Amino acid sequence: MPQPPISRLLVATFVVALPACKSSSSSSPGVSQAAQVIAPADAGPPPAPVAGRMRDEEVFSELRVYWTPAPRVDPKQTLHTTCARDAQGFERIDRLVALGDRRDVAEMYVARVALADFPVPDGEYLKSVGGVGLSPEQIAAVQKSEGPAIFDFAAPHAQAWPTLRDSAKLVDCLASATDGLIYDASTRELFTPAAWRARRLDGWKDGKSELSRHYVTHTYPDVGGYARAVTIGLERFGLPNLVINGVLPSQTQAAGVLIMLVAARLEVAQALPRDGRIDLDLDEPWAQAVLPADAPLLPGAQRKARLHVSESTPQPGDGDVRLWEIGFDGFPGADVHERQNAAFTQLFGKDDQATYHAHDDAELNAARERARARLPDVAARFRAGLAPGASLMVKAPFTVSKGNAGVEWMWVEVTEWKGHEIRGVLANQPNLLPELHQGATVKVRQDDLFDYRLEHADGTFEGGETDAILMKREPEKAQ
Repeated sequence: MPQPPISRLLVATFVVALPACKSSSSSSPGVSQAAQVIAPADAGPPPAPVAGRMRDEEVFSELRVYWTPAPRVDPKQTLHTTCARDAQGFERIDRLVALGDRRDVAEMYVARVALADFPVPDGEYLKSVGGVGLSPEQIAAVQKSEGPAIFDFAAPHAQAWPTLRDSAKLVDCLASATDGLIYDASTRELFTPAAWRARRLDGWKDGKSELSRHYVTHTYPDVGGYARAVTIGLERFGLPNLVINGVLPSQTQAAGVLIMLVAARLEVAQALPRDGRIDLDLDEPWAQAVLPADAPLLPGAQRKARLHVSESTPQPGDGDVRLWEIGFDGFPGADVHERQNAAFTQLFGKDDQATYHAHDDAELNAARERARARLPDVAARFRAGLAPGASLMVKAPFTVSKGNAGVEWMWVEVTEWKGHEIRGVLANQPNLLPELHQGATVKVRQDDLFDYRLEHADGTFEGGETDAILMKREPEKAQ
């Protein structure tokens, strides 16, 4: 797996909230009738529910301390003096193979190793995703480290939380006393001591911390123009890591929040989910405690959903971990994307509205021509690969045959752009086409498009001029 950026809820919306645009006439200049709905592929039999254990009997984690390039004082001596109190909670063992032999105590193995055996993550990865609180100077200096100290910890799963806290305090003591940096092998992040304390040691209450502080969700491009969202780090709680496949780029925030909720639900569960079933209720105290403050719910949110988890095969880079895939088989839809969209809509709501206009609207048609003039450049940038977290939508025509209603213009999230043919997923719920549903896979042509909207990971966007015009007119109509 390439080292992807971490999903940190930077994408603007939970579900697509762009308005559909409808023409009140039966035809529109330059509009093709060729928008095509793609029949969903046969998904095969539903995945088997999870079986066996929910939690591992033991939990393991590995932390490292790197220096830039050498420790200020002797690390071994520091462990026996300055950090002796923080090490009291562990039984220290001398052979790594013996780690976990005792299931009633928390154990640790400590060793200095060569940088060649445990290299520090490269500078580009640290700059983009893996460095927490690091300055450019620290990133450059740690590349010359003479080698880290390795801490391996093991404990019964019932002691996962106290082991996590005590191990975090111990490596913080050593790094602070020797001017080191802390690497978490589970989440593949390198911290300054100050950043480590803010993320891993602050905010504990009643012997626990926020679960989401101790794992990360990597979201990166996958096959077919979709994304894959997968966690790393949940194994230190004895839990399986979680994955959602086939995520639309515009819905990576929704996927990240959903993973956060499922992980929290599993963490408080006492037994294996029945038949792989996971019931979420955003009004329950455990959900309120983890729902991000920047994750507003949209109109129509039912706040409840029943999902399913199934065993999944880890991909290269996931690590040697158990992996459960979050599935949406209980939701309506012809394929996984329609069902996934239905789940997000049920849980988080949606904001989808329609606006009507005539085909001879001069202001809109002028905006349309400006957008069309930019499409070749937009297509080239899409084919070259958008930045992680970015998404592209195009507004395309869908003919309404019943009642001579004209054309319904709707947004399509682009997953493939070859020549003048565009494949994507319908981002609006049609008003005049009851046989078509949001999330359906469709094909449209570049020559027929009305507008585009390229949204960046930070929430800024290009295009969408026709929407801006229509939204400006809405208050005028209300007066």
